[in-house]
Amino acid sequence: MESEGKLTKKIILSSNLLAPARFIITVNESSDGAEKMFEVSGLDAQQNTVVISQPINERNPQAYLKFFQNLGANFDLHVPFRQAKLRQQETPELTLDVLLSENLAPDMIYGYGDPAVTRVFDHNGYKSSYYLLVSSYDALDSFPILWSENLSDWTFKGCVFPRGKQPFWTVAHGTGTEFRSAEIHLIGIEFRVYFVARDRLSWQLCIGMAKSLFPEGPYVADQEPILKQNVVDPHVFVYDPETVYLFWKEDNNTVWPGLLTKLLYNHAEFIELLFEGATARNTASFTMTLWPWIQTLEAKEHFMAMQSLVDCITTSFYSFYQKLFNLSRGKPDALRDEIYTILKFMKTPIYGQQLSPDGSSLVREKIKVIENDQEWEAHVVDGIWIARHEGVYLLFYVGNDISNAQYGIGLAIAKAPLGPYVKNKRPIIHAGQTEWSPGHPCIVAGPDGISRLIMHGYYPDQTGYKQFQVLLSIPIRFANNKVKLG
Repeated sequence: MESEGKLTKKIILSSNLLAPARFIITVNESSDGAEKMFEVSGLDAQQNTVVISQPINERNPQAYLKFFQNLGANFDLHVPFRQAKLRQQETPELTLDVLLSENLAPDMIYGYGDPAVTRVFDHNGYKSSYYLLVSSYDALDSFPILWSENLSDWTFKGCVFPRGKQPFWTVAHGTGTEFRSAEIHLIGIEFRVYFVARDRLSWQLCIGMAKSLFPEGPYVADQEPILKQNVVDPHVFVYDPETVYLFWKEDNNTVWPGLLTKLLYNHAEFIELLFEGATARNTASFTMTLWPWIQTLEAKEHFMAMQSLVDCITTSFYSFYQKLFNLSRGKPDALRDEIYTILKFMKTPIYGQQLSPDGSSLVREKIKVIENDQEWEAHVVDGIWIARHEGVYLLFYVGNDISNAQYGIGLAIAKAPLGPYVKNKRPIIHAGQTEWSPGHPCIVAGPDGISRLIMHGYYPDQTGYKQFQVLLSIPIRFANNKVKLG
């Protein structure tokens, strides 16, 4: 390949003798880690030795997906599901309106991920318009602002943080930069934006806040984040100008795969106890072998390199969770505690707490409102939005991984903003009903009085982190504590 001359780093990895399947893996990569060439030697399904070579030339899920597809064909490994395989027939297909399918300005790169729409009325309270914020990740300009009078025709109005004016505490533009999941709300006489970014000192995902007297800015950010320690997906519910709640998720679903892979690397004998069938055991053996190299990667690529193992586990998540719990019994204290830590991070709790009057800190008690506890949700719930209807609070959220056909939007209902919430047993919409793989919902009343469920969606062959996302919509109606789409 043309780039082979740039591949300056080399590592040779070999499976533990106790692993059900054995591999010898040579990884050659460029000094910046952007280009990689793998040589993998192992046994195929007929127990013949196979040696394959394959490059990964980009740090994105599609490059790794192609890698796992080739490995799956040669060594009987689990291949992550993707959009082409998601259509299911047990539920009717839903038709979603595509509101935006291309970037409206050069300042935008990734489209309309994690959309949050807020309706704003004029001073007389008669005429309204809408403001939309979307994730920008490592783009030079952070958080595009879009404006519409009708939810259909949108105009780009700039960015919350134009290039060079990101908050001081955040990681500067470049590898690892993550400006995402922002919401704008009118609270009292000011507009507040709550958002996620990486802290430049700890490198952890944190939640910050910025203010302006105008929805289009300019915005002035707080000097420090409101919440630290790997928290994401802030949602703000305004009960009234004096009573405002912040909700967020602990980003545990990106933590446990690494902890589990490390456990398997040190205890390869556990693979036979935790995984059923040759395909799953081969996948665990291969990922475990890669661990010394995987742990050198930055956070998102670290997760991409384990996505085959993650998808293999999440197809029967609670069965695996129970096996791992059972495995902890009778183990030495240190090993038992290591397994308990993995089990803890396989839960992704979402918390809510009241904000101070100035919106820059939290007051009163933190309450856990939901966590992943249903089979269809697998290892993650996130991206919540709360709507109030006739004294009832409807919490919409995303469950499962985007690679899975059960990835979708769930609903929980309560009589107070902080719960307790009772979940529907099935998602109200999931990836098997549409080609788009919809997620990260928000609810807003349209100019015609009909509420709309607005969400992002991926093109069928482009699902994954920092991939372009379209803006989707579907009418939603509430009646008797239930919702109807379309």
